[in-house]
Amino acid sequence: SVRQAAFLAALTSEPTTMSHRVRHAGGLDKDSAARVEVVLHAMYVDGVISADDLAAARGAALHFADGALRKDD
Repeated sequence: SVRQAAFLAALTSEPTTMSHRVRHAGGLDKDSAARVEVVLHAMYVDGVISADDLAAARGAALHFADGALRKDD
């Protein structure tokens, strides 16, 4: 989905840190969500997605595999 693509783009600049935040929060945390929003906005400004796509992506949930949310031992 568009939101998943934005999450992956946001992840690339700090994968370890973002991974730890998401695991600790059990899902998308506030800081990571802000990074996803920056990517979504950039996608819209660059004409990659429409205003309707942007609105839909903002409202879409992100689903993480159980293993991705497993707490570090």
